[in-house]
Amino acid sequence: MDLSPEKFKDLLVTPKLVSLPDFETAVAESEAKHRPLWEVLIDRDLIRDGELAQVVAEHYDLRRLDLRREEINPRIFNLVPELVARKLQEAGAVGILRVRPSEGLIVESEY
Repeated sequence: MDLSPEKFKDLLVTPKLVSLPDFETAVAESEAKHRPLWEVLIDRDLIRDGELAQVVAEHYDLRRLDLRREEINPRIFNLVPELVARKLQEAGAVGILRVRPSEGLIVESEY
């Protein structure tokens, strides 16, 4: 996600989804460890990934598509190379969150 810390603050602190002290701590950790802020927020359990996806979708005026609840044509999975899927699984990946404003949706998936 390409959102500035100030934009995240507007989206998460203003509506009181995340407290200001927790947010500031997450920003400091994000900067110190060179990690994306959204990743720190989720890893610190300050917000659930699905909730963050919804907030971002609303910000961009996008439709959120949760692949856990949608029927997917099995041929779609063939588009992800097996080697990539295996590497993600070995790395302990639990999900994918993609923001595609040009297509008007957010795609979220767990495996």
